[in-house]
Amino acid sequence: MEPFLDVPREVLSHEPMRWMERVHPDDLPDVMRSHEAAARGGRPETTYRMRDAAGAWHWMQDRRVATRLDDGRTVFAGIAVDVTAQQEVADSLE
Repeated sequence: MEPFLDVPREVLSHEPMRWMERVHPDDLPDVMRSHEAAARGGRPETTYRMRDAAGAWHWMQDRRVATRLDDGRTVFAGIAVDVTAQQEVADSLE
């Protein structure tokens, strides 16, 4: 599997908090609210900044859903897309 922002996807699958460690501190409350909304059955979409291994910030847009397993655990599935180029264009138009 290809790494995501220089983090092996297997690591993100087994250690989901590694994802949150890379979220920009100013965006973390929105990301956490989105995560909680998904856990309650929502299908939130969130745009936020995330740092790669070299320290560069990327604008990410993600959508996720949660599924409760028979053993009571909740697992999340989703997609995250790097929208840095689109965000830079939008910022330049403001």
